[in-house]
Amino acid sequence: MSQYSSKDTIDRLLRNQPVDRMGIKDCYWHETLLRWESESHINKISSDPKLFYEDRYDISDVIPFDMVSAGGFFDAMPFKGFSETIQETEDWIISKSGGGATTRSWKKRSGTPEHIAFDMTCPEIWNEKFRPLLLDFDPERVSVEYDKKALTNARSKDKFAYFGHKLFFELQREMMGDVCMLESMLLEPEWILDFNEVYTNFYIKHFTYLFEQAGVPDGMWFYEDLAYKNSPFCSPATLRELYLPYYKRIVDFIHGYGIPVVFHSCGMVEKSLPVVVESGIDALNPIEIKAGCDLLRIAEQYKDQLTFIGGIDVRILESGDRNAIKTEIEQTLTSLKKLGARYIFSSDHSISPAVSFDDFQYAIEVFRKNMFY
Repeated sequence: MSQYSSKDTIDRLLRNQPVDRMGIKDCYWHETLLRWESESHINKISSDPKLFYEDRYDISDVIPFDMVSAGGFFDAMPFKGFSETIQETEDWIISKSGGGATTRSWKKRSGTPEHIAFDMTCPEIWNEKFRPLLLDFDPERVSVEYDKKALTNARSKDKFAYFGHKLFFELQREMMGDVCMLESMLLEPEWILDFNEVYTNFYIKHFTYLFEQAGVPDGMWFYEDLAYKNSPFCSPATLRELYLPYYKRIVDFIHGYGIPVVFHSCGMVEKSLPVVVESGIDALNPIEIKAGCDLLRIAEQYKDQLTFIGGIDVRILESGDRNAIKTEIEQTLTSLKKLGARYIFSSDHSISPAVSFDDFQYAIEVFRKNMFY
């Protein structure tokens, strides 16, 4: 049995302090939770559509993770609270966001939205229509009461409670679209720099208010997908020039509250890591094996600088092959221990509905038998 609580274990792992075991945390597709609910493994505690789908279930008793989300997301779209339904069927919906993006999304299953059209297509439109809406602090953008309640609830269970939000790549992709964003890195770099400057200031103002009103979480989790399956979306040089100064400012701001920062980036992110690590982040997630990342290779290089969250090939969990699951987990944990790496057990992205509840429980059982350093 560990001498540290869940909260203390994660905190010590993220701060590179002595600890006696590894941590555990994961996330799920919506369909996964629906499957497990239909099989009577978990119970839904709320049907509120305003809640993130994972927050509609209480699974802490059956799957005892050390880390839990406690909110932190606020409305970062220029046109606050705006969403316009353009067309809708039984299966999908076409809508326009407060960032001027028109997309089509599935209504009953997970998936990446289809890009249809974007209003934010050039610096002139950004400057005239969107930028002015982001310059002033607006307390109505922040869900103080929800985050305060979620933070209190997480701490009542002695879990490591973190706030989360998107960063610049995600915001640009969402409002400009991939093509415009990537072209602008080359053709309009001043626009990218200004976008990042405006949003850095916007985030600092609104997180300052959130922390003052709802409380300071135990850590921050930023989502910033820098890569696709085979490679980063931009070169390390471009990332360093256009994004690194703002990553540093955000990370330094969060560290000013004495809390660590987790950086989430899907895809083959390894070439971007020297720049990302320079920003001062404390942990990397999800280390996507199916995109070509190698957890042990990354851990060998960055074990003194980062905690690692993820890297368990979800395809092995999906296989249902208990021997393969056991081998994957035991070999991974043994190798990380030999490297002296700090580790929080998690899949290399999220748990899909192809993973049965019993197989996931078995994976956790194997982890718990091998989690001690």
